[in-house]
Amino acid sequence: KSISDTFEETRHRYDYTVPAAELTGVEVLTNSGDVTFGVSQDDNIYIVELSKTELSDDKLARIQTHEGILTIAQGQKYSAGSVLFNYGMLQSDFEVYLPQRAWNSVRVNTSSGDVELEKDLEVAALTLQTVSGDLECPQLKCGVADIQSTSGDAEVSGVICDLKIHTV
Repeated sequence: KSISDTFEETRHRYDYTVPAAELTGVEVLTNSGDVTFGVSQDDNIYIVELSKTELSDDKLARIQTHEGILTIAQGQKYSAGSVLFNYGMLQSDFEVYLPQRAWNSVRVNTSSGDVELEKDLEVAALTLQTVSGDLECPQLKCGVADIQSTSGDAEVSGVICDLKIHTV
């Protein structure tokens, strides 16, 4: 069950499509929100952004490609005037659907959010970092994996040549 299935009636959904032919890697950068990777049924990368509130253009994800890397960055934060108890904090969950093929790199960095990878993801270099959140990577096919969580669990399985896991 995907995030969008669970929260469809209570969230705003924003869909993006990026051709994957020239891309070799993906980077997702968020401050607050979960990141889930799935499998695309064609040669495009599909990105779903889910938010509890409607997002203005400056709050929407920034999606760009540079030198073969697709970067998905959470939009600008709300004003810093009222961030007590997460009020005023921008939170978007992301679902990223990648074509089923080998990737050179996948990198996710989130301050507060869980990261879940589709089983059988094949990637040469995987980097997952979260300050507060769980990491789930079932049946990876990976050359190098660097997985870090300051406050959260990490579950990893599969064929990994060089694995580094750091949790506190």
